[in-house]
Amino acid sequence: MKAFYPYLLISFIHLVAILSGEKLDMVVMITKPLLLPALMSAFFFLTRNDKSVFRKLVLLALLFSWIGDVVLLFQEHHSNFFLIGLVSFLIAHIFYILAFRKTSLSRSTTLLKEKPLLVLLFIAYGAGFFFLIKDGLGTMMVPVIVYMAIILLMGITALNRFRRVGYDSFILVFTGAICFMASDSLLAMNKFYRPFPLSGFFIMLTYIAAQYLIVRGSWRQIASGSATD
Repeated sequence: MKAFYPYLLISFIHLVAILSGEKLDMVVMITKPLLLPALMSAFFFLTRNDKSVFRKLVLLALLFSWIGDVVLLFQEHHSNFFLIGLVSFLIAHIFYILAFRKTSLSRSTTLLKEKPLLVLLFIAYGAGFFFLIKDGLGTMMVPVIVYMAIILLMGITALNRFRRVGYDSFILVFTGAICFMASDSLLAMNKFYRPFPLSGFFIMLTYIAAQYLIVRGSWRQIASGSATD
């Protein structure tokens, strides 16, 4: 747990700086690029004896998330930075999807094979949210649709880990995936639908929680010996 203290401390400072407004903008700019390196370092240290593909995929997801974090700091200067950040996080989600499929606890059937209608919950959410923001998408229509499909698939894949990994790993990763979907939804709503008060705080709060929970759950999967090549 102590390995996560730097991430939690930087997260706290970052969130307080956001709430403090423009007077601490420099602190926001400094702490945001430090978040993911702190989390990657913790995960790398805790899993240093593991050589699985699962571990490598999680580290790659964190690396591309960090690239997205840094790039999005400059989105106010040019719209291309937002698109590059979007692509970076899309790649991160793809690595998470690949990682979530790596489990060693064998079951003859997965949750979604037993209850395929659960997928409809994600599809319904995605469709409803798309119709909420579609009028504000403009030239970002196709990139956002692709991104939405990938992050929904990430959530579905996290759900499908149920009973294929330890319960603590499952619940941490799945909760993290839901937090990631919430963070991206808040970001999209603020950018393409209607800005709302404290948007930056809530976007980052859910994002910080998402990455932390996914990494904690991934660590638990490795610690339990259910991560595979």
